[in-house]
Amino acid sequence: MDENVLSIDIGWQPRVVIGRFDPAASDAPDINLNFLDAAERGVSRRHAALFWQNRVLCIEDLGSTNGTLVNGKKLHPHTAHVLGDGDVVQLGFLQFRLRLDPNRKYPPKLLALFVSQI
Repeated sequence: MDENVLSIDIGWQPRVVIGRFDPAASDAPDINLNFLDAAERGVSRRHAALFWQNRVLCIEDLGSTNGTLVNGKKLHPHTAHVLGDGDVVQLGFLQFRLRLDPNRKYPPKLLALFVSQI
């Protein structure tokens, strides 16, 4: 299986938006997934957000066209969902597995293993 690893360090930022960059749009995501053919895989420009809630990492679908799934379960838009180590997140048709960096206690550094084919 072909995988790309992206280190995501959101630190104490209150919110990080994941999506794809569109030069025609004025609002770019904080994490741009264009290098993974995001447009062809159904990732919206502002697809989902990662954020801390009560010292727990959460994800929220931002009303994306093709939805967000965690461990195969489709998320309701604009509703926080708790994430954990090893969770499989799918943005449109782009899937990745979250891994917490064991050398970083809190806030943890995330490693996203992006799978090129699902």
